[in-house]
Amino acid sequence: LASKNRNERDRNAMTNNALVLSINAGSSSLKAALLQGETHVHVASFLGERLGTDKAVVHKSYNNQKEDEEIPYCSHDMALERILDFLKKNNLLDDLVGTGHRVVHGGANFRDATLITKEVLEQIGAVSHLAPLHNPHNVKGIRSVKKVLPRLPAVAVFDTAFHSTLPPKASQYAIPQNYRDIGIRKYGFHGTSVRYVSQKAKRILSQLQPSRCNSNMVVCHLGNGASITAVNGHGESIETSMGFSPLAGLMMGTRSGSIDPAVIPFAMKNFDLSAEEVLNDLNKNSGLKAMTSDHDFDMRSLLKRAQEGHDDDVILAVDMFVYRVVQFIAISLVALPGPVDAIAFTAGIGEHSSEIRKRCILQLQQTILPQLALDEARNNNDGSETNGVLTKEGSWPVCLDIATDEEAMICEDTLRVVNQTSD
Repeated sequence: LASKNRNERDRNAMTNNALVLSINAGSSSLKAALLQGETHVHVASFLGERLGTDKAVVHKSYNNQKEDEEIPYCSHDMALERILDFLKKNNLLDDLVGTGHRVVHGGANFRDATLITKEVLEQIGAVSHLAPLHNPHNVKGIRSVKKVLPRLPAVAVFDTAFHSTLPPKASQYAIPQNYRDIGIRKYGFHGTSVRYVSQKAKRILSQLQPSRCNSNMVVCHLGNGASITAVNGHGESIETSMGFSPLAGLMMGTRSGSIDPAVIPFAMKNFDLSAEEVLNDLNKNSGLKAMTSDHDFDMRSLLKRAQEGHDDDVILAVDMFVYRVVQFIAISLVALPGPVDAIAFTAGIGEHSSEIRKRCILQLQQTILPQLALDEARNNNDGSETNGVLTKEGSWPVCLDIATDEEAMICEDTLRVVNQTSD
């Protein structure tokens, strides 16, 4: 029977019927999406929030219908069981060929999506110290799925894998050899998102001016977490703002971004804190949250308050955010092998804040990219009527607004690995 089910699954993986379940497990959340393998169309989506608390809830969306199920103290395992029960009741499990799991950190060992075996799971766990806020929860999600669907192929898709092409001059830190020997280097993150956006940007560019385009680009993933990546014409990451951890680089929602490392022992001494406590502040109590001294540090709210002109802290916070984005775009331009063809904005702020995009583009235009020609109407409309293009027709380089779709990348990678395994 097991052999029959496996052969059936392998046949499905080669057909348009194949479905993939994408899973992203966080500390108190479980995000899942069922996608059609070839088209990446979302068939159903799920979100477990506040898991482990008395306010736990599982949101389900399928066939234009939404359902919210409150389950006090629901665990990750319980949330997954509810999701799989829902799929079974709606006859959506028969064509499921695999599950794809987002894993934040793959260390130096994983340069591509990988079929999850006992050994692979152990290796993922072994690098959890490199991403203690993320990897343990990713592993927990994998184990939960394996417990319920032990025979279904599971694939790990690593955020760091896309950045495995970083050249040594970009990935290495100027630190003692024994530090480097234990894996201290730049890894980069948001790779799954950047890969999707860069591939879509390349398709858009080839339609605009194919004879002129080398597809050198800068991808700005601007959300609560934020990073900037230089991508060459071969679709490879060659520089990125995040580093050994997601703390480095840009100012973010709650993360400080890059600061002088001497701040840590200085803060420890002056506030009688441990290194872990200072790092916690830099990760969870810094960035826009710290600069505005407010629980509401959503960029939309900050921009509204900044435009009212009565809050100097908020005005400064927005100015700092834009300044650091432009600063890291400039660093990325230096890394590219030739002139830049596109600057692509994605994620919550990048996709939806025309004001932040405008400020960034105008600062670049006034300094290092005078040829940028922002089209105000296109930008205000998020490029919705121009295939994401925000700049004036015929101008080059191009600025783009591209909605990211990490689930589509996870689906694509999962189907590819499952097919390779069944060959």
